[in-house]
Amino acid sequence: MNKTLMRYAGLAAAGLVLLALAGVTGLVPGIGNDSASHSNLSQNSLSQNSATNTTLAPAGKRDLAVPVSVASGLLENVLPDSRVQLLRVPDGGIQPRAETDAKGTTHLLYFLPAQSPTTAAQAQSGHLYYRQLAAEAQQWSPAIQVSTAVYSHNDAIGKASLAIDTAGRVHVIWLELDPVSFRYTRSNLQHSAFESPRSMVSIHLLGIEAEPALAVSGTRVAITWHAGDMLDEAQRAVYARTSSDAGATFGPEQQISDPDLGACACCGLAATYRPDETLLVAYRSAIDSIGRHMQLLQSASNKRQTKMLDAWELNACPVTSNQFAQGFATLAALPPTQAQPLWLVFETRGEIRLYDDSGGQMRGVRPAAAGLRQKHPALAINTNGQRLLAWGEGNGYKSGGRLNWQLFNPAGATIDGTTEETTDSTSGIDTKPAKELQIPDYSVAAVAPRTNNSFVLIY
Repeated sequence: MNKTLMRYAGLAAAGLVLLALAGVTGLVPGIGNDSASHSNLSQNSLSQNSATNTTLAPAGKRDLAVPVSVASGLLENVLPDSRVQLLRVPDGGIQPRAETDAKGTTHLLYFLPAQSPTTAAQAQSGHLYYRQLAAEAQQWSPAIQVSTAVYSHNDAIGKASLAIDTAGRVHVIWLELDPVSFRYTRSNLQHSAFESPRSMVSIHLLGIEAEPALAVSGTRVAITWHAGDMLDEAQRAVYARTSSDAGATFGPEQQISDPDLGACACCGLAATYRPDETLLVAYRSAIDSIGRHMQLLQSASNKRQTKMLDAWELNACPVTSNQFAQGFATLAALPPTQAQPLWLVFETRGEIRLYDDSGGQMRGVRPAAAGLRQKHPALAINTNGQRLLAWGEGNGYKSGGRLNWQLFNPAGATIDGTTEETTDSTSGIDTKPAKELQIPDYSVAAVAPRTNNSFVLIY
C-alpha cells in the first residue's frame, strides 16, 4: 500500500473517531465520511512534452452534445433581482474555476470525464476544458480542450488553477497523478489555442496530492505548491517557480515557506499578488503535525514573512481549500494605484472564514446545518465592492455538498440577511429538500463578477 493510501486509510478511521467525539474542541463536523474515495487513481496516459516546449496545440473546439438542461450553456437560471446568475458547469463538468478579466470577459476552466462514468475511477479520469463568456453575452463560447492527455484528478483538492494576466492571456496549471506531475500551459491572446503543456516540477515532487496555485501580476507569473514526506508533515514546505516574461520561461524551484511551520499535506493553497507585486500564499501549516493553522506568507524582493491568521490544532489532515479574491481597478475605472479590496476565504473547523487583507478583519458566515461541514469556498468582488461567497455544505471528501451562497455589501454587511430557513435566493438556500441544489461529487462552486455588477455562480 502506498503512502497516500496508508494515510487515507488512517484518516478514514480517524474520521469515524471524530464523528463519535462530536463537541471536542477542534473537531470537524462531517470529516471522514466517504474518505475511502479519496485516493490516488492511475491515469491512462501522460503528456511527455518538453519543459521548454511552447508550441501552440490545435484549438480543439468542441460543441459537446449535452442537453441544455445539463450543459446550461445559456444563462437561463437567473435569480429574480438578477444579482446572481446561477448555472451548472457546461457539459455536465465538475471543478469549475472562473475569473473575469479587465474587459469583463469571464473565463471558465472545468474538468470533464473522458467517458460516461460508471465507476469512481472513470469519474476522476478525463480532460480539462476552457470556455469564455463575453461581457454582454448570454451563452458560453465553444469548448476548447486544454489538456492533451487523459489524466486523473484528486478530488476537490486536486482541481486545476486558472489566472488571467493584464494582457488577457489565460494561464492554467493542474495536478496529474501516477506519476505525479504539475502541467502548465497558457493561451494565445485570442484565446483560440493553448500551448503544449509543460511539466513544471522535477525536484520537489514528494508527497504531492493537493492543487498547485497560480498568481499573476503584469508579466509576473508564480506557480506555488507544497511538498514533502506525507508521514512527516512538519518537515514539508511551500515552493515556488516564478516567471518575469508572462510564463515563457520560469526560474528554478525555490522553498519560500518558514521551515519551522511545515505544510498540511492534503490541504489546498491559494496565491495572488498585491498591487505592489508582493506575492501572497495562503496555506495550512503542520507544526508538530498538529498545528494546522491558516498562514499568510508574504514574499517580496527576497524578503519573506508569515502571519498566522487562524489557529486550529488537529492531529489529522482536514482536506480544506481556500481562495483569494481581488477587485478590478480597470473595470471600476479607478487608478491602478488606488487600493482595491483583497480578501481571502477559507475553512477552519468546518466553518467558513473571510479575511480582509487591507483591514485585517476576520468574519464568518451563518453556522452550518447540524452535523454538516462548510467546505471549499469561492469568493468574487464586483466593481461596486460587493462580494459573493459560495460554498458547499455536507459530509466527507467526495460529496460536493449542498450549494450555499451569500452576498455582502462593501462594508461587509449581508445583503437582505441570511437565515437558516430563508427562501430568498439572493442570500441563501431554501432548506426544503425539493429546492436544494447539490454540488456534484468531487466538485466545488465557482463565482465571478460581471460588468453590470451582477455575479455568475457556477456549480
